[in-house]
Amino acid sequence: MIAGNITPKEVYPMREYVIMTDSCCDLTDHMAKELELTVVPLTVHIDGHDYPNLLDGSAISFEDFYGKIRGGVLATTSAANVGQFQEAMRPILAAGKDIVSINFSSALSTTYQSACIAAQDMKEEFPDANIYVVDSLSASLGQGLLLYLTVQKKREGLSAQELVQWVEDNKLHIDHWFTVDDLNYLKMGGRLSAGAAFFGSMLSIKPVMHTSDEGKLVPVSKVRGRKASLKALIDKIAELGIEPSEQVMFICHADCEVEARAVAEENPDDVVCGFDTVVECEGEVFGKPKDETDAVRMLRALSGREHRVHTGVCICRGRRAAATVETTVVHFSPIAEDDLCAYVRTPEPYDKGGAYAIQGHAALWCAGIEGCYYNIMGLPVHRTAQLLREFT
Repeated sequence: MIAGNITPKEVYPMREYVIMTDSCCDLTDHMAKELELTVVPLTVHIDGHDYPNLLDGSAISFEDFYGKIRGGVLATTSAANVGQFQEAMRPILAAGKDIVSINFSSALSTTYQSACIAAQDMKEEFPDANIYVVDSLSASLGQGLLLYLTVQKKREGLSAQELVQWVEDNKLHIDHWFTVDDLNYLKMGGRLSAGAAFFGSMLSIKPVMHTSDEGKLVPVSKVRGRKASLKALIDKIAELGIEPSEQVMFICHADCEVEARAVAEENPDDVVCGFDTVVECEGEVFGKPKDETDAVRMLRALSGREHRVHTGVCICRGRRAAATVETTVVHFSPIAEDDLCAYVRTPEPYDKGGAYAIQGHAALWCAGIEGCYYNIMGLPVHRTAQLLREFT
């Protein structure tokens, strides 16, 4: 969207202009000042309070924000509104300068639309001004990298019109790749179903995602474990980078600086299989018992009831990954209290989901099963063999 007429550079002298953006660029405050950017903040809603998302963290410190997140507090954001853009634009236009506003992807936020409306309103107040609003189709530090490169072009002497054209011609050359460690935040944000988050967390599945040419967040692959997901990002640099040593790359992290700085070496030819099992009974999920009291609690809950055993299987090789979940229904007869108490005094329950081993003493309580017997033991043989064929 462009407010104002595009005129050839040779017809009118180049006017001074300011590059504007929003806080989703995730640049540091120092960088934004060095690049001479005007930054309009989005709003963060957390723990019953609203904070402007200022790049210097002065409204809410980064330590406080991430501390609340790690404590289970849900954070949401809202787009920069029309009034905020008008307030930021007015003094620039009053000083006789034009504006190039490069904003958060329109596919992810209404911030770009707010900037467009504000630009139209400001044109009525400043009819001689030129206000150019560009949809970056970018997010986070991908948007920040686009801004960094744009400022370099401005400093080379490009006019506002030429700069807008350069951004439009080059914005799809910015590659953004990212991963998340905790799927629950994607679930709470409505970007992942509760079931997918549950089984993904159980299997330690980490999605590798990127921002598409339409400016949307798109899952590309899934890997098992944090180290594998970080390595997948590094692999993308090698795969997509054109002379990476000669390019500017930005790395952004959310309170995990150590991981942002180091990626472990792994053999890309190894086939890695991972399994984990949980037991579900009437909506409650049981993992491995922590102690005897926990084992007693689980077995009493299963006594005389039907429950489900879910085993997650994930197989990885290099950047490829495949995962599945096998479910078996198990029917338990009532467990005598003295039998239960004697059982939890043996070593058998303590490395088993649901606190029992179907191949051991607990077989005496099993009235029947529906599905794969080996799945209850923690290794669904048939399903695993099917997955392995995809890697041979």
